[in-house]
Amino acid sequence: MPIMTIPRKLIANRFSPIEIINTIIFEGDEKILEFLTLSCLAIDYCQTNGVSIEESSIDQVVNQIRRQNKLFTADDTEKFLAANCLSDQDLRNHARVLAEIDILKKSIASASDVEHYFKLNKLRFDEVELYKLVVKSLSAATELRTQILEGASFFELTRKYSIDMRTRPHCGYVGRVRRDTLPALVESQVFSPDASRLIGPTKLFGTYHLYFIEKVYRAALDDDTIQQEIADLLVQDWLSNSLDQLGFEKATVLDESFNSPRFNSLDG
Repeated sequence: MPIMTIPRKLIANRFSPIEIINTIIFEGDEKILEFLTLSCLAIDYCQTNGVSIEESSIDQVVNQIRRQNKLFTADDTEKFLAANCLSDQDLRNHARVLAEIDILKKSIASASDVEHYFKLNKLRFDEVELYKLVVKSLSAATELRTQILEGASFFELTRKYSIDMRTRPHCGYVGRVRRDTLPALVESQVFSPDASRLIGPTKLFGTYHLYFIEKVYRAALDDDTIQQEIADLLVQDWLSNSLDQLGFEKATVLDESFNSPRFNSLDG
């Protein structure tokens, strides 16, 4: 979520400066405002619905945090906490918030919600493993296509003639890419029911492209990665809508998140 959509008062009224600093240590600063906002809403959700977090659940999250930070022994954990001026209670407090966020996310993105979203957007999750050969002229692309159809190696020709220096050393290998990341003209050919393994020439950005399809992967909901991605998307939509409905004042820069009576009173 962009910083512009983060309500500064929501965060300032829930967390102290030191709690924010502790969160940055555990989570990093790339999406700190989004994380803190979601934390606020998760805490309120659990309080409103009478949800309590068992100590055993906190223990599980603590162990996840330790694994993520490669803290494999108690000594590793103690050194990490000491180096960051954190206590064991700080660690458990953060684990509690993570557990509350997980409960909120599950209430927002249930299995049926994920399934419904997937049914409506299934095609966007299709993937293809792809190679490409790029040349400057249509005549060159056409000639190379003819050679490939007559038995020449796509990969050898790519290493010899392709002008795309990122993929040329790898025989044109683009990778496994999502359907919705491909240019529309390429996507329509690659995922056509009667598509051949060799696609093109296709003119893109003033050059001509030939594509070789290694394999098409049709999306399925039993893919854990897709399930998690959809759940995250649903949470993001819910979070954005919730903030709009609540009508919080928007923050324009990170520093403004600290511009509240609670924080200003700390200056004495």
